[in-house]
Amino acid sequence: MRFTDVRHVQAPTREVWTALHDTDVLRMAIPGCERLSPVSAGRYSATLAARVGRLADTYRGTFAIDDTRPGSELVVSVDSRGRCGTLEVDLRVRLAEGHEPGTTALVYDARTRVGGLVARL
Repeated sequence: MRFTDVRHVQAPTREVWTALHDTDVLRMAIPGCERLSPVSAGRYSATLAARVGRLADTYRGTFAIDDTRPGSELVVSVDSRGRCGTLEVDLRVRLAEGHEPGTTALVYDARTRVGGLVARL
């Protein structure tokens, strides 16, 4: 599946970039994130809870952030496994100055892949 969108953030680009590299901010911003523990620079061990229809599962795996253009572009990769299947996410994020002074346009393009029982739902 693919998800693309633009979100407008009421903060300057520099602050948004810093927040996207803050473990506590990431933990709060990632839907279903139960745990996000740093392993090394830009690498985390993660636990995510997800529900698809009546099926709920907990996925454990890796979460990585790679800066492709420091200050403006990054890539997030998630590779995780649960009892009912697998979850992989490749997310590209680009930051740009917003339409209003002091705001940021956060443009994202996410590709997700699920496998196992959850993929059949």
